Amino acid sequence: MSDPSLATLVPTSTTRRNVVLVVAALLALVLAAASPLVLRPRMFDDGWGGMTGAAEDRTLTIVYQAVPRVWPGATIAEVVAPPGTHVLGAWAAETADVTAALVGQGPPAARAAVWQDAMDGSFPAALRAPANALPRQVRGGTDLTLAVVYRIDDCTQATAPQAPEDDEPVDLPFLRWRTVLGTTTTTNVPRDGGPTGSIAVDALRELGVCP
Repeated sequence: MSDPSLATLVPTSTTRRNVVLVVAALLALVLAAASPLVLRPRMFDDGWGGMTGAAEDRTLTIVYQAVPRVWPGATIAEVVAPPGTHVLGAWAAETADVTAALVGQGPPAARAAVWQDAMDGSFPAALRAPANALPRQVRGGTDLTLAVVYRIDDCTQATAPQAPEDDEPVDLPFLRWRTVLGTTTTTNVPRDGGPTGSIAVDALRELGVCP
């Protein structure tokens, strides 16, 4: 025989309560799936880049395009240089904005040619706009163009063989991020996006920056 006084202690199922539980469960799944993108932003190289340098002031300017994997966005706080170098300036701009400033809506071949012409002299002024200087907030999935000017302080260190690239910064340049939650994290730039990659080392020697 049941005790009617205990009936009031049993929670009553309601449509509103069920909806809240379903929404909470879905939200938990979304957050679990998105947490790596929220807590650990990454930058994926899209395969295009260029560099130029000047022997007289021992600088190497590297420009490359990449896509941030982050949700919903994050701040690229700074580029930390590898041993033997330091950063003179760093910028990040939406690629579409920079390309439009250079050549408008021309065909892809023309855009690529103008980009290369710009890199043969100096990287585009549109990229160096104050609003693009780091720290810079970026959105996930947006094509970005990054430019970093490195000063070469020690050629022996800068041109030394590099350790294999992995998930943690070693002796490569790396990006320091600030997430939407206020936490910080670091990730390597693409290997050819720094002054110590094999392509950059060859360029340093060809330009006369390093022996």
